[in-house]
Amino acid sequence: MPRLVLFTSEDAHYSIQKLASFMGIGADNVYSIRTDACGKMEWIILESEILRAKCEGGHPFMVSATAGTTVLGAFDPLTEIANLCEKYQLWFHVDAAWGGGALVSPKYRALLAGIERADSVTWNPHKLLAAPQQCSTFLTRHPNLLKQCHSCNASYLFQKDKFYDTKYDTGDKHIQCGRRADVFKFWLMWKAKGTLGLQRHAEKVFEMAEFFTEQIRQRDGFEMVVAEPECTNVCFWYLPPSLRSCPRDEEFLTKLHRVAPKIKERMMKEGSMMITYQPLRQKPNFFRLVLQNSSLEKSDMLHIINKIAQLGEDLADSVTWNPHKLLAAPQQCSTFLTRHPNLLKQCHSCNASYLFQKDKFYDTKYDTGDKHIQCGRRADVFKFWLMWKAKGTLGLQRHAEKVFEMAEFFTEQIRQRDDFEMVVAEPECTNVCFWYLPPSLRSCPRDEEFLTKLHRVAPKIKERMMKEGSMMITYQPLRQKPNFFRLVLQNSSLEKSDMLHIINKIAQLGEDL
Repeated sequence: MPRLVLFTSEDAHYSIQKLASFMGIGADNVYSIRTDACGKMEWIILESEILRAKCEGGHPFMVSATAGTTVLGAFDPLTEIANLCEKYQLWFHVDAAWGGGALVSPKYRALLAGIERADSVTWNPHKLLAAPQQCSTFLTRHPNLLKQCHSCNASYLFQKDKFYDTKYDTGDKHIQCGRRADVFKFWLMWKAKGTLGLQRHAEKVFEMAEFFTEQIRQRDGFEMVVAEPECTNVCFWYLPPSLRSCPRDEEFLTKLHRVAPKIKERMMKEGSMMITYQPLRQKPNFFRLVLQNSSLEKSDMLHIINKIAQLGEDLADSVTWNPHKLLAAPQQCSTFLTRHPNLLKQCHSCNASYLFQKDKFYDTKYDTGDKHIQCGRRADVFKFWLMWKAKGTLGLQRHAEKVFEMAEFFTEQIRQRDDFEMVVAEPECTNVCFWYLPPSLRSCPRDEEFLTKLHRVAPKIKERMMKEGSMMITYQPLRQKPNFFRLVLQNSSLEKSDMLHIINKIAQLGEDL
């Protein structure tokens, strides 16, 4: 018997290796084909591997392509692979267990272009379409294949002279005879939801994955593993503040590798979320959010991002914090915090014995003078200590929550206005960035001329504010974005009426531009 060889991508599901073992082909005869940066099988390399197997005396017989890989959600180039299978007379199998659900959506089914040429397909409706576990299907274009492979013609079960079409007797077509009719779960679900309901389900989870991806791109501290995910798998890293300015060397990768497991541990212990992580080849551990639940909303996506950031924020060696900013302590009040108790002393101490005697009657760790670059300095944090004593922890909490509440109210009002547009759809802090569009720009095409004119609007309105002494709101450009207003709230005495006044005043000052 010739040495049978099958081909699949290096990111294929591990079950392909298993089937080779179970069938006696041997895992060594599974040729793993390299993938590109997006996780797709490189079909040009596939052809060279087919030729190599032939030269080595092997008998290539099958290619298993993947439509929606387990980790990155990549779709192999099915059309190109189908062409090679035709050229070399190989069985073309598509593992669409994960990504096959995209077929119910006219918007996304092009991801599986070429699947119609497959000899066989596996598809699990319990995955992307969220049918109850377990619900797996095997589809083939060869009607009698399974019977030819598995039938033992047991006459006490599979009589040929039954009054109905015996092709529905599937028991004689499987390896096992008695088995659960798992696909019945999907049939019931399809009947209940209808084809349009399944389409809406699939498109909703794709929409949430796209929204999550867009939010990740806009956040400091998050980085995508694959820039443009194809399926509803979104793979990303969270970088705590301590890593964001580090050089991308081996030490950086080692530290980043430990971040996801630590955050996952915290998730599990507090019972908040369940998001998996993993490494992939040379990539350090990253989070893998896999969406299949169409009841999730944008607010849930933002919650996931914020929770990961919250759980990982203190995975830092050091933190800078200015209570004079969001908490409105008197200027200047800045702090530097580190988890390493002796670090500052090791870095800055000169052991000046005329000041920092070691045999003082109190704990000398409070002698901070020997830990700073300068010796004599103002005890600025004393301002915050006094404020904390005066307001209490609950008072500081109320202050912070009030300014966040005002920022959310301001954002909501901006969204409802035709003459304002948000720069970031969902601000996370109390910075609200927005454009004001005077009447002359509202119906203009969004071309270069529009951007040039919009760039001049905020400076002109700011000039009018300053001259009449009404308000003080800053503006700025950012990368390719034209000048926008940046309202930064930290004053908890402001009320909703003040927010409305700001909006109306900007509109009044810019109406005639």
